[in-house]
Amino acid sequence: MERVGEATYRLRLSVELSGLHDVFHISVLRKAVQEPSQVIVVDQVPMDEGLTTRVKPVRIEDSEVKRLRNKEIRMVKVRWDNCGQEELSWEREQSMLEEYPELFRSALEVFHRVSSKDVVLWNVMIGVLVMHDHYRLAVDLFALMKETATALNESTNIATMFAQTVHIVLASAAAATMASEDTTGSPAVDVKKTQIYPPTSSSSGRQVTPFWREKYEREAMRYWDLFYKRHQNKFFKDRHYLEKEWGRYFQERDNLVLLEVGCGAGNTIFPLVSTYPAIYIHACDFSPRAIDLVKAHNNYRDDQINAFVCDLTWHDLNEWIPSSSVDIVTMVFVLSAVSPEKMPSVLQNIRKVLKPSGHILIRDYAYGDLAQERLTDKEQQISKNFFVRGDGTRVYYFSEDFLTNLFKENGFDEKNVSIYSKQVENRSKKLVMKRRWIQAVFSLNSESANGLTRSIEQELSAQRFELINSSKAPTLHTEVDVSESIAELAFRASHCPQQRPTAKEISGLGPQDYPQVITVNARSCCFKIRGLAREYQHTCQSTGLMLWESAHIMCTVIAENPSIVAGKRVLELGCGSAGICSMISAQFAEFVLSTDGDIEALRLLRENVTSNLEQNLVEKIAVEKLVWGASQDLQAIKELGCYKGGFEVILGTDVCYSLGAIHPLFFTAKELLLNQTWGKPKPSLILCHIQRRVHEDSIISAAADLGFRLKDRWVNGMCRNDGIISSWFSSDSSSWNDSVNTPLTILYFELGDLRTVLDLSAEKGSISAPVKVLPHDLEVTGSSP
Repeated sequence: MERVGEATYRLRLSVELSGLHDVFHISVLRKAVQEPSQVIVVDQVPMDEGLTTRVKPVRIEDSEVKRLRNKEIRMVKVRWDNCGQEELSWEREQSMLEEYPELFRSALEVFHRVSSKDVVLWNVMIGVLVMHDHYRLAVDLFALMKETATALNESTNIATMFAQTVHIVLASAAAATMASEDTTGSPAVDVKKTQIYPPTSSSSGRQVTPFWREKYEREAMRYWDLFYKRHQNKFFKDRHYLEKEWGRYFQERDNLVLLEVGCGAGNTIFPLVSTYPAIYIHACDFSPRAIDLVKAHNNYRDDQINAFVCDLTWHDLNEWIPSSSVDIVTMVFVLSAVSPEKMPSVLQNIRKVLKPSGHILIRDYAYGDLAQERLTDKEQQISKNFFVRGDGTRVYYFSEDFLTNLFKENGFDEKNVSIYSKQVENRSKKLVMKRRWIQAVFSLNSESANGLTRSIEQELSAQRFELINSSKAPTLHTEVDVSESIAELAFRASHCPQQRPTAKEISGLGPQDYPQVITVNARSCCFKIRGLAREYQHTCQSTGLMLWESAHIMCTVIAENPSIVAGKRVLELGCGSAGICSMISAQFAEFVLSTDGDIEALRLLRENVTSNLEQNLVEKIAVEKLVWGASQDLQAIKELGCYKGGFEVILGTDVCYSLGAIHPLFFTAKELLLNQTWGKPKPSLILCHIQRRVHEDSIISAAADLGFRLKDRWVNGMCRNDGIISSWFSSDSSSWNDSVNTPLTILYFELGDLRTVLDLSAEKGSISAPVKVLPHDLEVTGSSP
C-alpha cells in the first residue's frame, strides 16, 4: 500500500483484480489482521473488459398475452442464469425470438400452450429463424410443430398448419442448406410470400355499440362531406378502365343519357365525357362538397352535365330526372357505402328513371378483400360484412349471392356477375396483399308489374304532350295544366289493378290526414301551419301540401322589410297550402290574393289562414284557383274586385322547378302585373327558390322573351352592394342567417316599357310565338316543387 495523497492510497492488487482501479479513498479501507480464515476466495466469474457479466436465459417458464386498447403483445416468462443465481422476468416474445431462437427449439411444453389457432405465431417464429439463416433450426421447429399438433389431438388442423407454414420454411435457401449437409427426404418447394391478414372463415371482430351504429347512420352525409373536405379531388384516380370493361354498353346508341350515382369528385364522369363527347350525364352525390368539386372541374359544362346533391335513400330522383329517361346507371364503389337495409330503396329509386332497355353497371368491394380483414382485426364491424372506417365512412363487402339476390328482389335481371382478384406484392418485405372486387351488369325485369306501370305512364305522358302541341292556333295563351286527372286515374285502374287509385286520390284528404303542424316564427308573428310532413314528398301527388324552404326564408324577409309589400296589392303564385308569405304580407299590404293550381292545397290553405289570422286580416286575403296560362282562370282573376288593373307585387317561392312551367309562369305574371304606376315604384315580380335542376339562365331568358327585365339578383349570398335585394338583408337578421346556409336564389324582375317589349318581339318574330314544352317537363302544377 502506498500513500499518494492526503486521503488516498494505492494498493497492490492480485492478478484476479487487475482490472480494478488501484487507488482508493481512505474511507473505504479497513485495517486487516493477517488471518488465513478471512481470506476471500474469488470465484471465476466470466467478465468482459468493462467488468460486466452477461446474463444468459435458461428456459421459458410461461407465456401470456398482454391486451392494450388497440393491440395485443405476447409476453414470455424467462428464467435467467445470473452467475449461479437464477432470476425470472417477463420479456417480449418477439425480441426473445430474434435474440435467443434456441430457447424455442426444444421447449415442447411451450408449444403445448400454443393452440392451433395461433398459426400466425408459428409463422413468426419460423420466419425469424429463416431471416437469421437458421435454416436447419427452422426445419426442426416445423417438424416439432407437427408433433405438437398430434400431441394436442388436433388432427383436423394439421393440414391447415402445414399449408400456412411450409411455404416459409422449405424455401430455396433452406433446401440449399440441407443439400450442402447431405440431408435427404424433404423435397424443395417454391418460394411464396406471407399473406397479410389471411382470410378468416367467419367475421370475428367485435361489433360497434348501438350508439355508434346509429350515429354513423345518422351522420353519414357529414362524414363523407368531411372526407371530400380533407382529400378534395386527390384521393381517387380517374377511372379510365370503364371503356375497356363496359365500352360496348356506351356504344350501343347515340345521344346516350347516363346517371352516375355517387359521382364523388367526378372520377367517372369526366373520363366518359372525354371519350364520348355526345353523352349527357346526370351526376348525383349526397356530399355537397363533392358536387362543388364536380362543378369546379375544368371540363364541367351545364349543357352536358347535370350535377346535383341527392341522397338516394330518401330523395326522389324524379325531382331532377324525368321518369324512364336514363340509358345507363353507373355505380362505382357506391352501393357499399349504403347500409344493407336501405339498399332496396336505392334500387327502387333508380328504377323510376331507368329506361326499360337500360342497364346498371356496378363495381364494388367483394367479400374477402384485404381491407375487410384489416377492419375485422381492428374491431370496426357494424353488422355482417358491414364495417366503418377510421374516418367514419362505411363500407359493405358483397358476395355474388347477396348482390344477385338484392337486384332480383327489386325487379332486375342478372346479365353478368364476376369476382375479380388481384395480388399486390411487396417484394422487399416478401408480403402479398389480396384485393378483391365484384363487377356486375343488371337490366330491368320487363315482366314485372312496375315495368308495366312505367310503360302506361309513358303512354299517358305522350298523349298529354301530343294534346298540348296539337293546338290549331298556338299562341302565348297556351294553357299548361298537367295535374293528374280523374280520367287518368281511371285509366290506371283499368290497366294496372295493383296501381288503382285510392279513395283519397279521387275525393281528397280530410283534416285528420294532416297531423303535421309546423310552427313558423317571423318577427312578432307566429303561424301554426297544418300540412303533410316532408317525408311524404315522394309519395304524395300534390307537393303543394308541404311547406318548402324558400317560402320560410321569404316570409322572414318580408317580416323584416315590410316596405316590400306595404300598401300594395300582392299576388302569390303557387303558394301551396301553407301560404305563409301571403299571411305575413296581409299584415302590411292593401290586399293579398293567394293562388294555386291544386284544389286540395287551396282547401287546406283556407283552413290555415282562418286559424292563424284575426278576422280583419282574413278579410284582406282571397284564395283562388289559378293554373298558369289558363285563360279561363286568368279572366276569373281579372274580374275580382281586388284586381284594379293589376297587382303591384307578385311573389313566387319554389315555383321554378320545371322547365316546361317557366314560360306559362312569366306569361301569367305579365297578364296580372300592373302596367301603369303614375310616378309610383314600378311593379315587381319576385321569385325565390332553392337551386334545382332548372338553370338560372333559362329563367332569365324566358323572362326576357316576355318583356321582363332582371333588375337585381341574389345567388348564394352574392349580390350587388347597392342592389334592391341586398338592402333586405343585414348580418344580424334571421333571414341573413338562413340564406347564407342555403343554396338560395332570389330574382327581382320588372316589366320593360312598351318600346322594349316591341323590340324583343321583333327579334323573336312575333308576340304570339308558341311556347315550346318538352315531354319530360310536363309535370307542372301551380304548387311548390
